[in-house]
Amino acid sequence: MIEKIKELCLKNQSVESCGLFILKKDDNLLYFPCKNIHSSPETDFEISVKDFLEAEKLGEVIGIYHSHTKSCLPEPSSFDYSYSELTGYFNIIYIMNSDKICVVDPDKKLTKEIKDKIKLQK
Repeated sequence: MIEKIKELCLKNQSVESCGLFILKKDDNLLYFPCKNIHSSPETDFEISVKDFLEAEKLGEVIGIYHSHTKSCLPEPSSFDYSYSELTGYFNIIYIMNSDKICVVDPDKKLTKEIKDKIKLQK
């Protein structure tokens, strides 16, 4: 799953890509790409309410992902941490410059089972 997310992010490297992780009732995990509606998508992301509502029809939103473009910080930002704390969602960030995955999970909701489904390295 993480490789497919990286592919999506690399398709348009000039803007931050973003999306949601959805846990279905049958315990399957989906990634749900969203349109970045932020006014400065080169350095920030925003997911529309419409995308959230569409995602919630499929199951429970449990996390988000987004990319950091080459013009962004090479690590999670203070906003990434604040947003995760505020929402309770884990946040997986693909840093394009270094081809690195960073995880922000202040509430420790990213279980081993979910990590395995996403295919995050242990």
